[in-house]
Amino acid sequence: MDIHQCSVRFNDNNINQQKAWKYLKDRDKRKYPSYAALIADAVVYFIEKDSIEENQLIDKICKAVQKCIADALSSEILKQVFTSDKKTESDVKSESSISDVDWAYLCGSDD
Repeated sequence: MDIHQCSVRFNDNNINQQKAWKYLKDRDKRKYPSYAALIADAVVYFIEKDSIEENQLIDKICKAVQKCIADALSSEILKQVFTSDKKTESDVKSESSISDVDWAYLCGSDD
């Protein structure tokens, strides 16, 4: 059995460290028979919870960006559809050209 040891000192002038020491002293000794048991559970919980929340935040940001892009594209496409009957074929060709599109950027190329 491998045992890893470290020392922790709590500063009574720091409110969070005061609270941490109080929680350790007043722990449920049936659930956490040692300081190490409580500290290990707390560290693992905190790190894993933080990681899950970070991933959820990233997912929310990605979905919001995707929605904004989809909305912008949809409105531009609708605008083109409803105004296309008023433009001549030469007007449409002059407005946009496939050669003007940065395909490397859109397709994720690093070139």
